Amino acid sequence: MIVFSRPPMKVRPSFARRSGLRACATKPLRRRRREGGSGGFTLLEVLVAFTVLAISLGVLFEIFSTGMRASRSAEEYTRATLLAESKLAAIGIEHALEEGETTGAFGDGYNWRVAVRPYRLDGSEEEGPPPPIEAYEVVVTVAWGEGSSERSVSLTTLRLKSGATAGPGTGPAP
Repeated sequence: MIVFSRPPMKVRPSFARRSGLRACATKPLRRRRREGGSGGFTLLEVLVAFTVLAISLGVLFEIFSTGMRASRSAEEYTRATLLAESKLAAIGIEHALEEGETTGAFGDGYNWRVAVRPYRLDGSEEEGPPPPIEAYEVVVTVAWGEGSSERSVSLTTLRLKSGATAGPGTGPAP
């Protein structure tokens, strides 16, 4: 009868203590190096590192670019709002408060349009004498850009004007 014997199993000492097995002398596990090798990175590791770096930089540049575009857009909207506010403040002071529509340009790519129309409450078509004060709806629109990238800001307010037939002593008492 032939009996085959196995060589003793190599067990690390720490595992042997926990499991109750007999430990043998073992060599610590080490990475084998090629003879005469410098121990540096392989070509594959370098290529993977460059790929990760390129993707990361691409994402960072896109985030930076999006932030710059948003900043420029916010600046344009702020400038347009300030221009619209200044035009709105001039209505009734520098320009007469009369029904109609006027347009113009500020000069640096921003165009404006002012629309003035009488303000009427729903169902306020009353017969009788005109009121001593008339309300007008004033809409100022500032636009910039061209084609599909045209943007605009509109501001709307109500302005009051003395009625044409109002004379001294016909208004409200002080």
